[in-house]
Amino acid sequence: MIRLAAILLGSLLHAPAVARDAIQWPDGTYGNVHTIGETGDMLGMEARFFQRGGQRFVEFVWCEGWCNDVYVMPVSRGRRGFLFDYRARLSGDAGPEYHFVASRAGSRLDIRAWQGREPLDEGKPQRLRRLSKPFAIPFAKVNGAR
Repeated sequence: MIRLAAILLGSLLHAPAVARDAIQWPDGTYGNVHTIGETGDMLGMEARFFQRGGQRFVEFVWCEGWCNDVYVMPVSRGRRGFLFDYRARLSGDAGPEYHFVASRAGSRLDIRAWQGREPLDEGKPQRLRRLSKPFAIPFAKVNGAR
């Protein structure tokens, strides 16, 4: 009986690590960028996950009125999802730091954002759907301010 309890306890203690490792890395493109008809503003996020040289990366754009800058950064696995961050580029100066956690939500991807330690979007995730091809990333590369 004691041996069975030890086996069960051991499997419960190791279950989170197994479950965490079982979560598949995001791959492909996810987005929720949309245009506001009256103003032409573009809002939302788009992320393209890929591998290069055995390392995982994300190509990311956050459209807040316009899709300006594309950031390419490494992605790591964290306790709550997949982590990436960047420092915004402002006219010649380094801007604020942004931190992101991407987690799977069925076939979609939820991305939570922080500026420094402050949660953005009232702490709610942006839900991105799987895209067959990028939309906002190429747009930002061609039409961005920089």
